[in-house]
Amino acid sequence: MKTKNILTLLFVAFMGIAAFSQNAERKNKLKFNSFSFTLPEFSIAKGLNIGLGVTLDASVSYNNHVFAFAYSVVDKSSSDGWFEDSSSIRFVQSNFLYGREFRSSEHFFIDIYAGIGFLNYDKKEQIFNGTGFLGLGSEKMDESASAIGFPVVMKFRYLFREHFSLGIRVAGNFNSVSNLASFGLLFQWNY
Repeated sequence: MKTKNILTLLFVAFMGIAAFSQNAERKNKLKFNSFSFTLPEFSIAKGLNIGLGVTLDASVSYNNHVFAFAYSVVDKSSSDGWFEDSSSIRFVQSNFLYGREFRSSEHFFIDIYAGIGFLNYDKKEQIFNGTGFLGLGSEKMDESASAIGFPVVMKFRYLFREHFSLGIRVAGNFNSVSNLASFGLLFQWNY
């Protein structure tokens, strides 16, 4: 049932983008559109309470269509102290996105993207079990997985200067490993 709802949401989003893409004509020219980074980025996923990360993305535009590549890394580490249990979780995403920019007012923009990407998940745990020399023996457990993901991204940004925008980036990645949701402060340079 979840998959059906996600596919319906993606279908409605793409149809909405297609409907709005019938606006004014522009020159048929591929040009560099923007470069942005999101820092700090807070992420939530299964087994990850709140992780901190960063996202970098670059985009090009052709008429009103925007094509972007986004790379994201999210980490969460925890430790109980020296010679105590510790764990770390890392999500790495590489996504190819298609989307549109919508001007809400003279300086406020909403960008909507959807696409396909690759997600890599690594979890490392070290559990001290009290065996070995001086009772400092430990057991390491590593887990990793990779999957194809379907990212959805929204940027709410305010154009401060001719080329600089500041805003909020909200994203989700639907995949078979662990669905990932994130949000963070967006800094974007527009060309």
